[in-house]
Amino acid sequence: MLAWPYVYKNISKDYDWYYKGEDDGYLVVENLRSFLRNYNPDEPHYFGTWFKPYLPKGFNSGAGYVFSRGTLKKLVEALDKDPKFCPNADYEDLGVATCLNKLNITPGASVDSNGYHRFLPYSFHEIYSGFARDWYVHNISQGFDAFGPELIQLHHNTPLETLLIDAMLYRVKVKDLNKKN
Repeated sequence: MLAWPYVYKNISKDYDWYYKGEDDGYLVVENLRSFLRNYNPDEPHYFGTWFKPYLPKGFNSGAGYVFSRGTLKKLVEALDKDPKFCPNADYEDLGVATCLNKLNITPGASVDSNGYHRFLPYSFHEIYSGFARDWYVHNISQGFDAFGPELIQLHHNTPLETLLIDAMLYRVKVKDLNKKN
């Protein structure tokens, strides 16, 4: 929670959006940018994997979530008025969501038009094999049906999985056999 006031006061004039992720996550930046183009960064937005337990309107998984500049501004203004506005929490993602809930900022839908999650809180293998829990506001399929073309994030990746994902996305090119060289 202490990072948000620092970010707001020192670098917010340079950025519209703020992504919080974990060191075992993989982020497809191009898809994140494409998704966020549809939203005004000066309005309060909060996107990620929308979990339904614990809070009446749910929260976004700490695996990775995005704040707009408008969300960051409201949060920091509330903290400036009352340093105890956000009590310490055992879980960072739940603590942040509790504070945002007090500001009436709740998770926004981040599934695509076909119902695919853009933010996946588990690794490819975990999602593919059906590890997904029933915590989600929008259900996650299993197998290849869980992965849509607008995927933004995977979580719980080993270093080797991170390298493999990167290689498959940015190094491997599929040849169009219908095109003449």
